Amino acid sequence: MNKECASEKFSAEDISAIFSEVLGIDTVNKDDDFFKLGGDSFDAIRLMSKLGKAVRVVDIFENPTAEN
Repeated sequence: MNKECASEKFSAEDISAIFSEVLGIDTVNKDDDFFKLGGDSFDAIRLMSKLGKAVRVVDIFENPTAEN
C-alpha cells in the first residue's frame, strides 16, 4: 500500500481489522495476504473505500498484506 500515506493514518493492526471486516474473517494477521484470504477486486474496492484516500486499488494489489 502507499506506505507513507497509509502508515500515517493506520497501523498494521488497524488495517488487519479492516481486512477482517471486509472479508468476513474473524482473525487476520498483519502478514496475511488479502487475496490468499479470499479477497478479490471487488473486496479491494471495498477495502479502499474503508481506508479512504490513503490507498489506491493498485496499491492493494502490489502490497496485499497489512504490514506492507
